[in-house]
Amino acid sequence: MNNSKPVLTLDEFFNYTKFPSLTFSPNGQYLLIQKNRPSWNSNSYENSLWLYEIKEQRKQLITSQLDPSFRPRWSSNGKRILFSREKISRTKKSNDYRYYRALSENNLINEQIFYVYCIESDKLMNISLGYLIPTALAWSNNDSSFYMAAISLNINQEYDWKDVIRYRDNQFINGSIIYRIDFNIENQVSSIQMNIVQHVSFQISDILYVPYEEQLFLVSVPFMFENPNDFEI
Repeated sequence: MNNSKPVLTLDEFFNYTKFPSLTFSPNGQYLLIQKNRPSWNSNSYENSLWLYEIKEQRKQLITSQLDPSFRPRWSSNGKRILFSREKISRTKKSNDYRYYRALSENNLINEQIFYVYCIESDKLMNISLGYLIPTALAWSNNDSSFYMAAISLNINQEYDWKDVIRYRDNQFINGSIIYRIDFNIENQVSSIQMNIVQHVSFQISDILYVPYEEQLFLVSVPFMFENPNDFEI
């Protein structure tokens, strides 16, 4: 046994911290740190977002309620950060169509509010987008507009029966809708314009905006997750 190694206590073992993402700003002046650590008092995990200024070696907390479903995004000029806060859900989150059906039938779809943190003004602005189920985000080529993919639901779709056994009705999810959101923030009040870009027949898990010819690259996933590696671009 090597006595030179420090003893790891149970408290230290269980109070570990994960860093799901570390991303530099486009101008290289900042590092965006996403932290995940267990919170034993609330029987959950604390997801926080920190901004580290490299030159001054200074760290600042942006939020302690980060929604881990969406990776925080830098704007193209590195002056703004787009993210979502964690919501209190009354149902366990799932990628199954039955989860989304239950949400719609019981009016449990939350109002979607995204947040923009402005580094220069040290202000946090909220952008309300109504009752949607978003799956992916991406900034455009400026810091006043971004793209969002949301699940399109067939609310009136009925269950089908086959040989007296109810089979999976993934047609309840009618693909995805891609939106472009343009916003203008003045005196902590944001004016929002939301336009539909495209309705596609598959579910989107990620969006990549390419400034060249203003192209969007989409990553798709199946509605029913038989294989976790089953995805395509």
